[in-house]
Amino acid sequence: MDCSTQTGGGYLSVEASQASTDGLRIFVPRANEIHIFSLNTGERLLKFQAHSAPVTAVARDPKNSQQIYTASLDGTIKLWQFEDGNLANSLEVGQPVKKLVIPQKSNVAYIVCGSPGESNSKICTVSLKDLKLMSFTKAVDGTPEIEPSSVGNLVASFSKRRVFAWKTSTPLCNMLSLNHTKTITCCAVHPSEDCVAAGDSSGRILLWHGIEQAMQQQERRESPLTSLTTQHWHPSPVGCLCFSQDGHYLLSGGLETVLVIWQLSTGARNYLPRLGGALRSIRDTIRVVNTSTMKISCSIHGPLQPPATGGSQRPSAGLCAVQPQTGHLVLSCPNSVLQFYDIVRDNHIRILKVSDRNAVARITAEKAARAKDGSPPVETHVSLMAFSSDGGWLVTAEVRPYIGGEDETEWMLKFWERSAGTPACSYALNTQAEAPHAGGVACLAFSPAKSVVVSGSSEGQFKVWAHRKLSSAPGQTTGSTWRCCSSVMLGHHAPSLLRPPGIRAAAFTWDGSLLALSSCGQVSLWEAETTALVSHLPGLAGLARASFTSLAFLRGTPFLVGISQAPDACLVVWNLLLASVWWSCSLNVSLLSADPTTGVFAVGVPANDQERHARVLVFDGWSPKPRVSWQFPRGQRLSMISFAPQRAVSVGDPCCGPDPSPLVAVTDDRRFAVLGGRQPEPSTSLTPETAAATRTREGVPLTEVFGENAMNRRRGSGPLDQVGDPMQVDGALAAANAASWAKLVDVPSHSLLPVSELCT
Repeated sequence: MDCSTQTGGGYLSVEASQASTDGLRIFVPRANEIHIFSLNTGERLLKFQAHSAPVTAVARDPKNSQQIYTASLDGTIKLWQFEDGNLANSLEVGQPVKKLVIPQKSNVAYIVCGSPGESNSKICTVSLKDLKLMSFTKAVDGTPEIEPSSVGNLVASFSKRRVFAWKTSTPLCNMLSLNHTKTITCCAVHPSEDCVAAGDSSGRILLWHGIEQAMQQQERRESPLTSLTTQHWHPSPVGCLCFSQDGHYLLSGGLETVLVIWQLSTGARNYLPRLGGALRSIRDTIRVVNTSTMKISCSIHGPLQPPATGGSQRPSAGLCAVQPQTGHLVLSCPNSVLQFYDIVRDNHIRILKVSDRNAVARITAEKAARAKDGSPPVETHVSLMAFSSDGGWLVTAEVRPYIGGEDETEWMLKFWERSAGTPACSYALNTQAEAPHAGGVACLAFSPAKSVVVSGSSEGQFKVWAHRKLSSAPGQTTGSTWRCCSSVMLGHHAPSLLRPPGIRAAAFTWDGSLLALSSCGQVSLWEAETTALVSHLPGLAGLARASFTSLAFLRGTPFLVGISQAPDACLVVWNLLLASVWWSCSLNVSLLSADPTTGVFAVGVPANDQERHARVLVFDGWSPKPRVSWQFPRGQRLSMISFAPQRAVSVGDPCCGPDPSPLVAVTDDRRFAVLGGRQPEPSTSLTPETAAATRTREGVPLTEVFGENAMNRRRGSGPLDQVGDPMQVDGALAAANAASWAKLVDVPSHSLLPVSELCT
C-alpha cells in the first residue's frame, strides 16, 4: 500500500505449518511471508517474503534438511534455503496452489490446484528430481486435505463422506475409496501400519485396517475388504488427528479445547485440557505440547481471529481498538477474550479474559442456537470497547447468546481499571452492569476530558455513566465505582415517532462538555452533564434516509464529522459556530477516526464496482479536498482505522500536518498497517464517480468578526475547496484576530456565543 511505514499482523496460517527435522524450529506461513519460530522459546528467528500472494503450505525437503518448499495462490512452488532466505528453485504451476504435501520417503509431491472460487479442485503430482509438473491429475470436490504417512509410502485424503487412500508408487487413478455415513472432518495415516484414521462430524474416530490388502484386491478387480474400529469421546466434530511417531498413540482434538491421547492397543485415554482454543487447524496460535510430561512447552501467537457475530454480519469496527497510552492494538476474540498486540514489534503481548467461559457449555449453546433458526450462532464476545484518553480505564460491552428465553442475546457492560504500577495492558474489573439497556448496547463513547461514558441502545435510550469514589472509614482504602447518573429515552423528545429511534453513534467534544448522538437520520447535541437537549443539526437535502453510523469532533475546531452508509452514503462536516453543514461528500464511507491531538480525521472507503481497492483518506475539517490517500491491495477489506499515540508508534515524516498521530489500519483478516511517510504530491479533488463535494458560502457570519477578507486570504487564494489551511492568513491579520479566535473556540462547547449574537 502506498506510503505505509510498517505492515504486519495477519493469521499465522490457515493451513498446517511444518517443524524442522531437528525439532528446533517451525516454519509458519503468514500472508505472503514465511516466519521461522523457535520451538524452545516461541521467539521469531527470521521472516522473509516468499511469494506475491498468500502462502498456502510449507513442506520440508526430504533430501536436504536445510531447505523447504512453499506453495502459494500466485501459482508457484518455490524451494528455499531457509537459513538465509535465498531462493534455490521455482516451478510455475499456472493455477493457484491450495495445498502441498511431500511424503518423507518419496521423490514426488502432491499439490491441490484450483481457483479459490471453484467448487472442484485437482490433485496433481510434482516430480522433486527436476521440480516439474507430472501429468497425473484427479478432480475432487472442494479443497481436500492430503495426509501422508510420516515413515511409509501411504497417502490419504478425504472429501465429503469418503476417504481416499493410495501409495506413492501408484497412479492417482487407482485410489481406494472408503465410504462413511457422516461427513469426514479430518484424517491421518499410521506411520508404519496400513491403517488410516478419520474423524467425522458426530465426534467419532474411525480406524480402517488392511488398506494395502484392499488395494491389491481392487487391482484384481475384487471387492476391497477392510476392518473398521471406532472410538468416541468428542461431543463435537473432530477437528484434528495425528499419530505418534512410534504409532502407539493417536492424538485428537476439537471444539472442547482438550487434547485427547488414545492408546491404540488398549483404548485408554489421557487428557490435556484448557488449551485456550478449539483444536482444528493452525490458525492463530501454535502450542508445543510435551506429551511425555503433558505440559505446554511454549506458545506462538499471531493476531487471534474475530468472533462469530451471528448471521452474515462481517466484523465491525467495535471489535478493534488502539490503547491510547501504548499504541497496542486491542482485538476482540472468541470466548470474550481481548488480545493486546504490539504493532511495532509485531508480537502478542497478553490476553485479558473479560469473562470465564466453559467451552463445553458454549458448544451446547451453539447447537441450540443452530436448531432454532439454522443461522450461525452468536459467539460470546466483546462487541464494543472504549478507552479513556490516558488509557487508565477500559469499558467493554459484552454480548452472549441467551438460551431458554425469547431474547436472542443478553448484554453486559464492564468497567476495567489499570492500577498504578502495573503494565499498561493489565486491567482489573471495577464495575459490572447487567443488562444496561433493554435493546442491547449499540454504541459507546468515552469522554476525552472526564471520567464519563455514554452508552446508547437500539431502542433509543442513552445512559451517562460517571466514576465515583466510595466513602470509607478513616484508615481504610478508598474504593471507586461507576454509576449511571442519567438516562434519557429519545422517544420523549420526538413524540411524533411511532417507535423510539435507535441510537447509532455517540461522540463527546474534545473538552467533554457536549455530546452528539445519531438517531433516526438526525444528529442532536446534548449537555454532557445535565443531558439537556441543546439543538438538532440540519441534515442534507435529498438524503432524508441518511443514518449516521459514526460521529467525531475535531479537536481545536468547531467541526463535527459524521458518516452515513448506503443507500444514502455520505460524509458530512458540520460547523457548530454556524449550526449548519460546512461541506459534504456523496461518498460511501465505512469507517471514521479523528486525531485526538490535531484537527484532522481519516475515513475508510470500501472497495466497490468502480473502485476495486479499499482506500484511507485523510481530511481536515476546512476542505473536502483529501490531504493524503492510501490504497490497499485488492481483496482486502478494512475493519478499523484509528490514530495511535505518536510516542508509542514511530513513523517517518508527517503525513498530514505538524506533529500528527500515526494512523493504524486493520483489515478483516487482522493484518495491519501503520500509515505515515512523506506527504505525496497534492491530490486532486474526489472524482465525480465517488464524491460530489458541495459547499455553501453565503451568509458566513464570521466575516463580521474577523473582517470581510479574513476567510479568503490564504495561500493560493481561490475557491474554498481548492485552498489549504484556512487558518493560514496574513501575519498582521492573524495577530490581530488571534485573541478573538481563541475566545470563540478555546472555550467549552456549550459556552459558545449564539450565532444570532455573532451576526449583530
